[in-house]
Amino acid sequence: QFWLKPSFRRPVDCSGLQAVAAPRPSYCNCSLDMLVSLLVACSIAGVATGVLTDEDWEAYVEKLPGSANVTADVGLGRSLIELAWMSHAVYALHTEETISECQGMNYEDLLEKGWVVSESHQQETWSSRNETVLAMAVFTHWDDNLAVVALKGTTPASASDQELDVAHIFLGVEPLAALRAVAEVVAKYQKEGWHVMVTGHSLGGYMAEVVATRLQISGAAFCAPGSHSVNPLAYDHGGDAHEGYQNINFKDDLLGNMGAGVWIHPQWSVYVGDYEGPTHSIQKMVTSMKARGFGWTNLNVVSKCESKMQGYYTTLDDVARDDTVFAADGCDATDTASRDATDTAS
Repeated sequence: QFWLKPSFRRPVDCSGLQAVAAPRPSYCNCSLDMLVSLLVACSIAGVATGVLTDEDWEAYVEKLPGSANVTADVGLGRSLIELAWMSHAVYALHTEETISECQGMNYEDLLEKGWVVSESHQQETWSSRNETVLAMAVFTHWDDNLAVVALKGTTPASASDQELDVAHIFLGVEPLAALRAVAEVVAKYQKEGWHVMVTGHSLGGYMAEVVATRLQISGAAFCAPGSHSVNPLAYDHGGDAHEGYQNINFKDDLLGNMGAGVWIHPQWSVYVGDYEGPTHSIQKMVTSMKARGFGWTNLNVVSKCESKMQGYYTTLDDVARDDTVFAADGCDATDTASRDATDTAS
């Protein structure tokens, strides 16, 4: 696959270059199943989210963040492990109305660090194809006066999630309803005096990038496809890169890195190379961020990585590896099996 490191937002015209096929790991069945279902969804006539005109989208985003009563705030930093915990915990909203300790999705870890869920929004119609926004939760830390909006990624059993994947990422439909919904939440908390960040995994990470770069607020996304597309449907859903936002993907992620050079990020990606073989799991990302400790944040992660032509790279060789972290997670570094539904999120 031809990998192209983007030049901040505006891609280099590579139409005259020939893609070079490089050896790639074997596709895992879970990723193939997800891709097949997405392609099937693409073939269904009509998208329930509604195809908006370019004018609708441009009229809304051209005056952001101020027009949405949002104040730009790009200097906020938080540990990547905390943001990964939130990106994992929010998956509980697929079946539950709120997030609790008993769900085993890292919320207990967040509580120990002083975080609580202040509000959550579950998709009302995830079993059918007519939802326009993602499920989300707001985590608040009163001592630090910080709120983080965590956006849920794709659950394979959710028809609405898969439709949002197809509509926004594959077909290029502008995520206007989702952006507006998150902007309203951000504006509400800022009005109450909170600093606000955003995070998410997979589809949630894609939308977190749109929110962070359009509203110019800090955050991090995990295993997310880029918010800009070169071909065949060129679009700019995301905005401009800034120092407070960073995406972190696995080096061998068939879904997060799908169409590299086609779906691109406004900033250079950080690639985590802790596992042999393809993985898209938020649980494994939690393990990788835990191995790096609380000193790794959205603000300094790039400085801790090795810069290469395609992006910034980090492996466990770059950190003081603690094998007990992986053992406690029940996950060997060479294990590519799906551990739960979030492994196949897109």
